[in-house]
Amino acid sequence: MEYKDGFYYNMPEDVYRALPFANYSAVKSLCLGATPAHYVATHSGLDKDSDSKEFGRIVHQSILTPRDFENVLQLPDYIKQRRGKEWQDLQSAYPEKKFLPPAEYVKFEESKAIAEQVRASILNHPVVGNFFNGGERYEVVAIWTDKESGVRCKGRIDILGSEFSYIADLKTTSHYVPYRIARSGYFWGYHVQSAMYTDAVCTIQGLDFDEPPPLWFIFVESNPPHLVLPANGHDAMDERTGEIVPKGYLEEGRTQYKQALKIIADCQNKNEWDGHPFDPVEMVIPKSAGYEAIFI
Repeated sequence: MEYKDGFYYNMPEDVYRALPFANYSAVKSLCLGATPAHYVATHSGLDKDSDSKEFGRIVHQSILTPRDFENVLQLPDYIKQRRGKEWQDLQSAYPEKKFLPPAEYVKFEESKAIAEQVRASILNHPVVGNFFNGGERYEVVAIWTDKESGVRCKGRIDILGSEFSYIADLKTTSHYVPYRIARSGYFWGYHVQSAMYTDAVCTIQGLDFDEPPPLWFIFVESNPPHLVLPANGHDAMDERTGEIVPKGYLEEGRTQYKQALKIIADCQNKNEWDGHPFDPVEMVIPKSAGYEAIFI
């Protein structure tokens, strides 16, 4: 199927993942110092998953698509492995269901219980709760073409406000100090996501890039009491200058992802995806050298 630039609603996750377009998760690797070879590995899904990522997905399901929980069941005892005729018959009889082995299902149930507490914290928040009034679209797939590089891009927007009035993205965090939450986002590449998703909406809708709809990051603590912290995804306090910079986060991410897309376009044209340089590099004596004892 040919996918034109635009928004797609209710696209299955496996269909989205199979789209061969540049996505935030892979592009940010280039922005954070990875090589084109790393980009390919991330884009191809070869990078390893983690428990924190899996928990984040479950939280997303609990809040954005809670019905998905109803479709997760424990694998019947008479089926010992997910292959063979009995497994195929089960899948044919219940195509909408996802069956997990007992150990995986127990782990899922534990994560589900925590995710439901997180869901309650978000829905009861006096500000963030307003993002779930019924006029929003959830998990909206955006496909667009970057004008400068010609690279086609894709993104899965958690929450898209009615009339494209705002963009929001859910984030779980192990931090509980607002400063640390806001600061850690840069090292996870959230500024890149802010810029790519904002530009996606502006490109598809023909909006003014200088006056884009606001983007909000909704941080929720993965540990009790699961407090919620909304953050402006466009503005930033720049520690390099000590100043609050309007649209500073957006512009920083835009500069970086635009450069990354140029690298991707060049690699696509050459069909070469470079890795580390062949010449040896020097080892590093860190700033903390001489103070090893305090880290023991």
